[in-house]
Amino acid sequence: MSTPFSNNSFGSGQPHRRILKGRFYADAQGNEVFQPVEGEADIISKDKSLDKLLPHFDAFLDCGCSLDLNAPRFRCCEPGCPAVVCQQHIKYCQPCSKPICPQHSYFFEIAPGQQVPMCETHYREANRRRLWQRVAKITLSPFVTFDNRDSSK
Repeated sequence: MSTPFSNNSFGSGQPHRRILKGRFYADAQGNEVFQPVEGEADIISKDKSLDKLLPHFDAFLDCGCSLDLNAPRFRCCEPGCPAVVCQQHIKYCQPCSKPICPQHSYFFEIAPGQQVPMCETHYREANRRRLWQRVAKITLSPFVTFDNRDSSK
């Protein structure tokens, strides 16, 4: 009984004992893919010697950072997004606090130079609200003054 990646990952010997650590994820087509991260094998070579093989696999997260097994990883909560990112690249939507990856982060400017990350739903909602506020301000401007100063009366 052999695994499909044993010959490629552990060399060309008679495997005696194998340990392979990795992660399963779904690719763009929805197929499950096993990505080896680290492994260890005791192999009986062609010369009948017992060899220990320690292959090093370099795995990357969806943000481009190298995978560290001991570091926390976060999954994007946008519907249909399979992205897993590191703690450094995860953003949280300001209104709903759900984690979002860099590909689904939208930054809404609440003041000049001050932006907050939002998911797509709340970003569109905030833009709609800002549009209607501008329409109301233009419509009511002949009747009401919108000065930000306090009145002296």
